[in-house]
Amino acid sequence: MNDFAASIAHDCQMMDNMESVTYSSPGPSGTATATVADADCHEMTADEQAALGGFFGEGALEWTLWAAQLAGIACKPGDYLTRGDGSVWHVKLARLDDLKVAYNVVTVKDR
Repeated sequence: MNDFAASIAHDCQMMDNMESVTYSSPGPSGTATATVADADCHEMTADEQAALGGFFGEGALEWTLWAAQLAGIACKPGDYLTRGDGSVWHVKLARLDDLKVAYNVVTVKDR
């Protein structure tokens, strides 16, 4: 991590409306989990959905998950997160930002 990225790695703690989620990443040797205390989410806009080819329907959420809070887990499709209300959201798309500070993940709710 470069000096700039390191200097902003914990900036998430200065943002409002964050929520705590449990991130789970199933793998061959078990499921790795981490508590992400400062997760940020929003419903995807029509423009965001269109930019992704319209693959994700209404109700998909996009999350910003801070790498420093993921305990070394690399986000990927097939992972899932659990909100405080117990709802489970499956990761369909995961991208690490250019500074390698945060993942942007697109999720759909478990049915």
